[in-house]
Amino acid sequence: MKKLSTLFAFLLCAFVANADEVDITKNFSYTWNSQESFSTNDEQVVVFEAVQWGGLACWLGEADWSGYEKLVVEFAEATTVGVQILTQGTAAISQYAAAGATSLEASFDGFDMTSISQVALQADAAGTIYIRRIYLVEAGEKEPEDPTAAKTQDILPKFTGTWNPAESIKTNDDGSKEYTTAAWGGMSAWLGGVDWSAWDALVLEFAEATTTKTKVAVLGDEDANLPVKEAEAGVTKIECPFAGYDVTNVLQVALQTEDATVLTITKAYLIKYPQAEGKTGDVNSDGKVDISDIVAVINHIAGADQYTTADVNADDKVDISDIVAIINIIAAGE
Repeated sequence: MKKLSTLFAFLLCAFVANADEVDITKNFSYTWNSQESFSTNDEQVVVFEAVQWGGLACWLGEADWSGYEKLVVEFAEATTVGVQILTQGTAAISQYAAAGATSLEASFDGFDMTSISQVALQADAAGTIYIRRIYLVEAGEKEPEDPTAAKTQDILPKFTGTWNPAESIKTNDDGSKEYTTAAWGGMSAWLGGVDWSAWDALVLEFAEATTTKTKVAVLGDEDANLPVKEAEAGVTKIECPFAGYDVTNVLQVALQTEDATVLTITKAYLIKYPQAEGKTGDVNSDGKVDISDIVAVINHIAGADQYTTADVNADDKVDISDIVAIINIIAAGE
């Protein structure tokens, strides 16, 4: 009886410890490609025989996941291929992990999770994936966000392909990507149709100043107005703003170079700038209006940095007239 009581207490503790997790592994019941297959072994591990960009999928209809903060996939063995989790419905989330992953998490932060129709796990190459479990984590109480801090989302791991067979990508130990380029080839990230409208820009940072012209292109529907950003040689960062563009269905993003070279990309991320409230002309939100705000507007126009407060004269564009407006504010001593 004592052994049974001890066992019951253990099981109860295990249940309580995982009360904020909802296992949905068994809901993954079909594949997107007829050449794929899956089975459950004696250890209750799902063995998924994947093909490139097929998918082990779960149909949900109109599931409300607004009470959860993320979806987690745990692998019984480190993956031998890159893996990606996708959601469809009111939120088109795409989260990628390179080969060697033991888990994959897709955060719901900033997405409308009120009606999710389907979820799928994909591989970027044919291979066997061993899945321990797939589960949702219930949302807990969040710390209040700092309204003055920019919000970012790392997408560097998603850059796994090239547009030219002469090109190559190597992932370094520190997570940076060493990209050996061909003229107007492309290091690409396949996203499958994600909504980036909640973000302000895409930013790529380099370990050293570039030696040739670079370009970031966002690709989606053929008739969509999509952002493209070019930068001359000598930059350590390229920023592609989304303002005025349709980024509601982004299929792919690519980094290109005018000449063959080797680039080391240290960061690639989406950014949402803070919606600062302050005095007119205080572009950099440091509490005063001075020459540093003029520099901030110049950087905004050049594409080096982006500020939501750069449109000083509120004419829906940022140009030299905003610099003049700041000069007038300083001269007036406001």
